[in-house]
Amino acid sequence: MTFRAAARGKFSTCQAERTPHIPQGSVALIVTRPPGLKPYNYERDNGIRCWFVGIDPHSVRLITHRQLEAWMMEMATVFLELYRVLKPGGHLVVEIGGLRPRKVRWDEVILECALVAGFQEVAILTNTPHAMAPAQSGRSRMVEFEEAIVVKKRDMS
Repeated sequence: MTFRAAARGKFSTCQAERTPHIPQGSVALIVTRPPGLKPYNYERDNGIRCWFVGIDPHSVRLITHRQLEAWMMEMATVFLELYRVLKPGGHLVVEIGGLRPRKVRWDEVILECALVAGFQEVAILTNTPHAMAPAQSGRSRMVEFEEAIVVKKRDMS
Protein backbone atom coordinates (compact mmCIF):
# COMPACT_ATOMS: atom_id res chain seq x y z
CA MET A 1 0.00 0.00 0.00
CA THR A 2 1.34 3.43 -0.95
CA PHE A 3 0.46 6.57 0.96
CA ARG A 4 0.84 9.31 -1.66
CA ALA A 5 -0.91 11.95 0.43
CA ALA A 6 1.52 11.40 3.32
CA ALA A 7 4.46 12.12 1.02
CA ARG A 8 2.88 15.46 0.02
CA GLY A 9 1.62 16.37 3.50
CA LYS A 10 3.19 19.23 5.42
CA PHE A 11 3.38 19.89 9.13
CA SER A 12 3.77 23.47 10.34
CA THR A 13 4.63 24.70 13.84
CA CYS A 14 4.32 28.45 13.27
CA GLN A 15 1.64 30.69 14.74
CA ALA A 16 -1.59 29.89 12.88
CA GLU A 17 -2.70 33.50 12.43
CA ARG A 18 0.21 34.23 10.08
CA THR A 19 1.34 31.61 7.55
CA PRO A 20 2.83 33.48 4.55
CA HIS A 21 4.84 30.40 3.60
CA ILE A 22 1.59 28.58 2.75
CA PRO A 23 0.17 29.67 -0.62
CA GLN A 24 -3.41 30.88 -0.81
CA GLY A 25 -5.89 28.14 -1.72
CA SER A 26 -3.32 25.34 -1.53
CA VAL A 27 -4.56 23.14 1.35
CA ALA A 28 -7.38 20.58 1.13
CA LEU A 29 -7.70 19.67 4.83
CA ILE A 30 -6.64 21.30 8.11
CA VAL A 31 -6.99 19.50 11.45
CA THR A 32 -6.31 21.58 14.54
CA ARG A 33 -7.03 22.01 18.23
CA PRO A 34 -7.05 25.51 19.69
CA PRO A 35 -5.90 26.29 23.22
CA GLY A 36 -8.51 26.78 25.90
CA LEU A 37 -8.87 29.71 28.26
CA LYS A 38 -6.60 30.38 31.22
CA PRO A 39 -3.03 29.20 31.43
CA TYR A 40 -2.84 25.47 31.04
CA ASN A 41 -0.10 22.89 30.94
CA TYR A 42 0.75 22.56 27.23
CA GLU A 43 3.24 19.78 27.83
CA ARG A 44 0.72 17.73 29.81
CA ASP A 45 -2.08 18.28 27.30
CA ASN A 46 -0.01 17.88 24.12
CA GLY A 47 3.14 15.98 25.09
CA ILE A 48 2.26 12.81 23.20
CA ARG A 49 1.24 14.79 20.09
CA CYS A 50 4.54 16.69 20.21
CA TRP A 51 6.52 13.49 20.66
CA PHE A 52 4.76 11.91 17.69
CA VAL A 53 5.85 14.70 15.31
CA GLY A 54 9.26 15.36 16.90
CA ILE A 55 8.60 18.71 18.63
CA ASP A 56 9.90 19.78 22.02
CA PRO A 57 6.73 20.96 23.83
CA HIS A 58 8.78 23.55 25.74
CA SER A 59 9.66 25.25 22.42
CA VAL A 60 6.03 26.03 21.56
CA ARG A 61 5.15 29.72 21.97
CA LEU A 62 1.69 30.18 23.43
CA ILE A 63 -0.59 33.15 23.81
CA THR A 64 -2.95 32.55 26.70
CA HIS A 65 -6.20 34.36 27.34
CA ARG A 66 -8.30 34.57 30.46
CA GLN A 67 -11.22 36.36 28.80
CA LEU A 68 -13.43 34.66 26.21
CA GLU A 69 -13.82 37.82 24.10
CA ALA A 70 -10.04 38.24 23.61
CA TRP A 71 -9.73 34.53 22.86
CA MET A 72 -12.50 34.75 20.25
CA MET A 73 -10.84 37.74 18.56
CA GLU A 74 -7.58 35.81 18.24
CA MET A 75 -9.37 32.69 16.96
CA ALA A 76 -11.30 34.74 14.39
CA THR A 77 -7.93 36.01 13.10
CA VAL A 78 -6.63 32.42 12.97
CA PHE A 79 -9.76 31.22 11.15
CA LEU A 80 -9.40 33.99 8.55
CA GLU A 81 -5.87 32.76 7.83
CA LEU A 82 -7.00 29.13 7.68
CA TYR A 83 -9.73 30.19 5.25
CA ARG A 84 -7.09 31.92 3.10
CA VAL A 85 -4.91 28.82 2.72
CA LEU A 86 -7.76 26.31 2.15
CA LYS A 87 -8.76 25.38 -1.38
CA PRO A 88 -12.37 26.13 -2.35
CA GLY A 89 -14.37 23.24 -0.92
CA GLY A 90 -11.53 22.41 1.53
CA HIS A 91 -12.36 21.31 5.07
CA LEU A 92 -11.29 22.45 8.52
CA VAL A 93 -11.69 20.06 11.46
CA VAL A 94 -11.39 21.66 14.91
CA GLU A 95 -11.09 19.24 17.83
CA ILE A 96 -12.71 20.82 20.88
CA GLY A 97 -13.39 17.95 23.29
CA GLY A 98 -10.64 18.74 25.79
CA LEU A 99 -10.95 22.53 25.89
CA ARG A 100 -11.23 24.23 29.25
CA PRO A 101 -13.16 25.57 31.05
CA ARG A 102 -15.91 23.05 30.46
CA LYS A 103 -18.68 25.53 31.29
CA VAL A 104 -18.08 27.27 27.93
CA ARG A 105 -20.16 25.94 25.00
CA TRP A 106 -17.06 25.48 22.79
CA ASP A 107 -19.12 24.13 19.89
CA GLU A 108 -21.05 27.40 19.68
CA VAL A 109 -17.98 29.60 20.24
CA ILE A 110 -15.82 27.85 17.63
CA LEU A 111 -18.65 27.74 15.12
CA GLU A 112 -19.24 31.48 15.56
CA CYS A 113 -15.54 32.21 14.88
CA ALA A 114 -15.62 29.96 11.80
CA LEU A 115 -18.77 31.53 10.38
CA VAL A 116 -17.34 35.04 10.86
CA ALA A 117 -14.33 33.94 8.79
CA GLY A 118 -16.62 32.78 5.96
CA PHE A 119 -16.78 29.03 6.55
CA GLN A 120 -19.90 26.89 6.07
CA GLU A 121 -20.97 24.51 8.83
CA VAL A 122 -20.73 20.85 7.84
CA ALA A 123 -21.04 18.84 11.06
CA ILE A 124 -20.47 18.62 14.77
CA LEU A 125 -19.03 15.19 15.56
CA THR A 126 -19.46 13.79 19.05
CA ASN A 127 -17.92 10.71 20.63
CA THR A 128 -19.86 10.07 23.81
CA PRO A 129 -18.12 8.56 26.84
CA HIS A 130 -18.17 4.82 27.21
CA ALA A 131 -16.69 2.37 29.65
CA MET A 132 -13.34 0.78 28.89
CA ALA A 133 -12.05 -2.60 30.00
CA PRO A 134 -11.42 -2.77 33.74
CA ALA A 135 -8.02 -1.43 34.76
CA GLN A 136 -5.73 -3.50 36.99
CA SER A 137 -7.42 -1.92 39.99
CA GLY A 138 -10.62 -3.68 38.94
CA ARG A 139 -12.42 -0.41 38.21
CA SER A 140 -13.33 0.51 34.67
CA ARG A 141 -12.34 3.93 33.42
CA MET A 142 -14.26 6.25 31.14
CA VAL A 143 -13.08 7.63 27.81
CA GLU A 144 -13.17 11.42 27.87
CA PHE A 145 -15.96 13.08 25.91
CA GLU A 146 -14.67 14.22 22.52
CA GLU A 147 -16.15 16.62 20.03
CA ALA A 148 -15.06 18.17 16.74
CA ILE A 149 -16.46 20.86 14.50
CA VAL A 150 -16.21 20.35 10.72
CA VAL A 151 -16.56 23.38 8.46
CA LYS A 152 -15.66 24.00 4.84
CA LYS A 153 -14.58 26.81 2.61
CA ARG A 154 -17.25 27.68 0.12
CA ASP A 155 -16.85 26.29 -3.38
CA MET A 156 -16.27 29.03 -5.92
CA SER A 157 -18.25 27.21 -8.64
